[in-house]
Amino acid sequence: MSSKIGVHWQALPAVAVATAFLFAVSDKGYSAETDSNAMVVAAAPVTLPTGNEAPMASTIAPDAVETVPARGDDTPIAPGGVVFEETLAEAPAANRLSLSDEDMTCLAKIIHHESANQPEAGQLAVAHVVLNRLASPRFPKTVCAIALQPRQFFNVHAYDPSGDRRWTNSQRIARMAVEGHGDDHAPGALFFHTAGHNSAFFRSRPRVVQIAGHVFYR
Repeated sequence: MSSKIGVHWQALPAVAVATAFLFAVSDKGYSAETDSNAMVVAAAPVTLPTGNEAPMASTIAPDAVETVPARGDDTPIAPGGVVFEETLAEAPAANRLSLSDEDMTCLAKIIHHESANQPEAGQLAVAHVVLNRLASPRFPKTVCAIALQPRQFFNVHAYDPSGDRRWTNSQRIARMAVEGHGDDHAPGALFFHTAGHNSAFFRSRPRVVQIAGHVFYR
């Protein structure tokens, strides 16, 4: 082909090389037919090899790159075009309670005193028993008052678990329950007792579930 063009091909710009190639093909009797509605996309110039060098890969012209149509909403799209849903990091506001610092401390003390030796699910269930009572018209309207009811829990004001390494965890469980982050493993339960305890009072109450060493009732 270079002998037909009459100049050395390495000295020509990319466009001139393409033009010379078309003339060369035409001179050999080849022809190309194109549809009137066809769209021709030109490739970007490439560097031709010299000597024994391997040819370099061609790059795609900017006009030949397909663009993804813009979405009509703000739904996030992951790499590869996969649409994904965002999850909320915080619990819904409707599941949250607002307790005073004193009530939060009383709740943590109940959790510690009654269930510090239980699994997390059991500790959360004890916390929710107290919160279920708080929502019921049958019980006092503060956590501390619920704890101080006769024959219910214990004197939370005289109880000091701060020296126990499990106290920090009891406080965490209390926050989880109040903020709606912890599952209620004993839905609707208002009472519980240790497994193996036998009382006529619980025989008439609907049993909800047993979690480790505690049995929960409505």
